[in-house]
Amino acid sequence: VVKNAIKEVVEQRNQGRKVNFFINLSASALQDEGLLLHVCDCLRDAQAKGAWLTFQIREDDIRAHINSAKKLIAGLKKIKCLLAIDQFGLHKNAASLLKHFPVDFVKFDSALMDDLATQQDKQDTLNELNSLALSLNVKTVAMGVEDANSLAVLWTVGVNYIQGYFLQEPSENIAYEFGAG
Repeated sequence: VVKNAIKEVVEQRNQGRKVNFFINLSASALQDEGLLLHVCDCLRDAQAKGAWLTFQIREDDIRAHINSAKKLIAGLKKIKCLLAIDQFGLHKNAASLLKHFPVDFVKFDSALMDDLATQQDKQDTLNELNSLALSLNVKTVAMGVEDANSLAVLWTVGVNYIQGYFLQEPSENIAYEFGAG
């Protein structure tokens, strides 16, 4: 997956598209002692830059493998890769994770988006976590946005990016046109 993602990001960049790919890492990948070296080899072979990739790790996996996660994240940061905590924000002490891991993004769990416009407690949680992330220069992504009412709340909260069916369904191809119109 890493090798193919790097190959594709290089192809997209060669076509003038300034893309950054988010690559999921599983719990077993966190424990793979050879992963960092494999990423380095793939970047070198493809003449790619680490900053073109964002590796995302689920919050639960980081918590379950904290030492492995710290080691891998430190190594990926050394080669300029970006990091994201995925499915973030459901743990009571979620904020403490941000203070101990040098990540570039947090992707809020889609469960926080369910009935967001009518659930004040979810709005408060999201606002608190978003404010903390932004104060630490961590960009925020709201996942699972499915309606305009949630979008309005997210705009008020100040989330950096949104993702979900409300904007666009997933596609099999990398096809977009931001300059049209």
